[in-house]
Amino acid sequence: MENREKEISIFQLALGLTEEWILEETEFKNGELHMYISFIKGTKWKLEDGSNNAAYDTVKRTWRHLNFFEHKAYIHAKVPRVQNKKGTVTTVQVPWANSQVGFTLKFELMVLAFFKRYECNFSC
Repeated sequence: MENREKEISIFQLALGLTEEWILEETEFKNGELHMYISFIKGTKWKLEDGSNNAAYDTVKRTWRHLNFFEHKAYIHAKVPRVQNKKGTVTTVQVPWANSQVGFTLKFELMVLAFFKRYECNFSC
């Protein structure tokens, strides 16, 4: 395995990406780590109505992630939108974040833990 493949593999493991997601590229610029994620073409997404459909199109989204070695980290992804049985187009739920939130789940947990730990300092 080449160095670039090893680097991407390490980040995929760290992010906990499931098999349908792929880390296409990592980039370190201006002291920030940017990770670019896409999905495997042809993946069928299970919808709430029970159907399994391929992507209709994609929407680009960005989330703030936990720091990597004290550097800000961001996830950029092409998130699939899928059409259900009724013809309604919905965005697939990504495994690393809640919908419509600009932070990853791990980032949110870190912030909540911080406030819980220092709760008295803010409320006392």
